[in-house]
Amino acid sequence: KKMRRWWGLIIVFLALSPLVSPITNLSHITGFALSVLVIISTLNTFYAGSLQGMHLFMWVSLLGIVGALLKLGGSISALSGFAQLEGIMLMLIFSALFQLIASRIIVLRQIPKSNKSMPVVTKRFRDLLMDTQLWYTTFASGVLILLANVDMMVVKRMFSAEDAGLYGAWSLFAKIFLYVIGPLLSLAYIYFADKKQEKHHHLVVFGSILVLLFVGIVYNYAYGWHGRFIIETLFGTKFAHVLPFIEWAGYYGTTYVFLTFFMQYYLAKKQAISMVPGFLLPAYALALFFIPKSIADVMQINMIYTLTCVCVFLLYFGKERLNYLKSLFFEF
Repeated sequence: KKMRRWWGLIIVFLALSPLVSPITNLSHITGFALSVLVIISTLNTFYAGSLQGMHLFMWVSLLGIVGALLKLGGSISALSGFAQLEGIMLMLIFSALFQLIASRIIVLRQIPKSNKSMPVVTKRFRDLLMDTQLWYTTFASGVLILLANVDMMVVKRMFSAEDAGLYGAWSLFAKIFLYVIGPLLSLAYIYFADKKQEKHHHLVVFGSILVLLFVGIVYNYAYGWHGRFIIETLFGTKFAHVLPFIEWAGYYGTTYVFLTFFMQYYLAKKQAISMVPGFLLPAYALALFFIPKSIADVMQINMIYTLTCVCVFLLYFGKERLNYLKSLFFEF
């Protein structure tokens, strides 16, 4: 009912899409495609969240995998010469649309059919503002969105198209680890928010840290010793100029995954420590705007920021573990 009532906002949003081009230096077609992608993805958050709330994790994983394959298909078609940027954007939109339609079908099949009219439960706006978890989640989500985009925005505005392309390729290599492990990080939030399993949470976190550390070591080893082979196999010799920075991509990607994991964990635990990356974000943004003289400087600033956040999280987690062990000792 609410969607049908407020559908006109979509038209307003699309009307603002021409503003994307002057802000980002992207083409008008790309700006419009991004606006459509945002609308579809926003609608999908309701159904994707419902799937997770119903604990239909198999469907969540399958839809995520199929969606990623569809996106990858657009990139492969571009590399093969069958499509250009417009083809990639079309596959991104098609991937989001597929996940929206499929999620909606699955969710509706879980709801018993009834001829009775169900009332729409509406909370008062004041009650919504008093929900601290809402603010934590909104703040953390905003931080992750900015962290994923602000560096690229700065690079596009401050450096040449060639340097921006170099940095974009480097960023892609850095975040491959996150793209692979991303669905599991989303499920981790749901698991850690479950009070029934709370006694196992610390053990699971410790085990997850070891697993992520092991995967990170393998990830960095692959980039350090086989970087040229990986670059040429996935993207061809045209991206060979990324090779001098490939090891930095491994380091940054590993710390980025750890930062996301700890944010999800402490956000699920409703602890203010999850806001640390957000509190440090203004300093990170200012550093990006005023310090870099080259693309390498941007890479180092990214690394320093994520590493600082991860160190704070690890120190806090270590303190929690120490206090827990002290309590067990005194009980004994």
